Amino acid sequence: MLAISESLSDDTGMGFRKGRLGGARRGAGRPAVLAERVSVTLHMEAADRERLGTIATARGVSVSDLIRQLIAAFLRRSHEERP
Repeated sequence: MLAISESLSDDTGMGFRKGRLGGARRGAGRPAVLAERVSVTLHMEAADRERLGTIATARGVSVSDLIRQLIAAFLRRSHEERP
C-alpha cells in the first residue's frame, strides 16, 4: 500500500501525503447526509434491532436511514392528526 501512496504523491500532484490516502484534500470524503444533524442514543430490545436490520437490508438502506424514515412518517402522521 505504501508503494501506491508514494506513486500517487509523485504522479498526480493533487496534494496527497505520503502514506495517507483520502482526507488530505479539501472536500474529500463523503458529504453530509443531513445539514443540521444531532446524535441520538437509543436503547432497544435486541430482537427489535435485528428486525430493523432485516427490513433495512431488504429495502437497501442502513438501519439509521430506516429509523429516520420511520420517524419522519410518524411526525407527518402526527401533524395530520392534529385538529
